[in-house]
Amino acid sequence: MSDFSMNGVGGVVCVTMPLDSTTKASIGKNYDNAKGKAVAITDNNTVGFGSDGDPLFGVLTKVEHDGYASVQVKGFSCGLAGTASATAINKYAAVDGAGGVKSAGTGVVSNGYITAFDSTSKTTDIYM
Repeated sequence: MSDFSMNGVGGVVCVTMPLDSTTKASIGKNYDNAKGKAVAITDNNTVGFGSDGDPLFGVLTKVEHDGYASVQVKGFSCGLAGTASATAINKYAAVDGAGGVKSAGTGVVSNGYITAFDSTSKTTDIYM
């Protein structure tokens, strides 16, 4: 990947949404480490890590103790955890079920598009 970062470029938009109970349990009180994790829609107006292959909805930018999170839904988000064997540029993005990003399967359309992938660091850049 290049020596510059597109992180935050492209008119970043964030929304506040509740996290599902499974994702809240996974995060526990480790709110800061949840930043940059990929999420999917998991229930009515609710986000979470989802299941492997679910369409990406956004990226966590902040998690609060009350179970709500700020979710980036527009703009570039860079350096996200990727799945080395299942991530390719120029593809729609899906979640891996653990907060990472991978290429979406055939016919899956998501809010994110993979713009870069570093196979050494296993990090992904997406544009939403």
